[in-house]
Amino acid sequence: MTEDVLHILRERVKELTALHTTARILQDKTKPAAEVLKEIAAILPPAWQYPEIAAARISFQHMRAVSEGFAESAWRQTAVFAARDGEEGAIEVFYMEPRPSADEGPFLKEERDLIDSLAEMLRSYFQHKLD
Repeated sequence: MTEDVLHILRERVKELTALHTTARILQDKTKPAAEVLKEIAAILPPAWQYPEIAAARISFQHMRAVSEGFAESAWRQTAVFAARDGEEGAIEVFYMEPRPSADEGPFLKEERDLIDSLAEMLRSYFQHKLD
């Protein structure tokens, strides 16, 4: 396999790991929602193409969870979600340094798919939590 193919495969494995880990975290109904958000925020940076400069924030209602070393920057990818009651939340991933242009600023199309899938998982989680 070429180095390009190996790189692509490694990126997909990181994304799948984030999805599976998030699903497991969301299945534990004993944890408070704030703890759930904190755990998910912590696993997001490693799933992105440049984990060494990535940071994440998840917010919903009065809750806010951030990954280690969190800071905002100009390079941000966001997915917004809303529960049935209209309360909105968001997942944001930031890069702390510039990176080459990709599909969405420095972010890959697959990272857009990942963040959108994670937002849908959180929407569903909060939908059931609020029922």
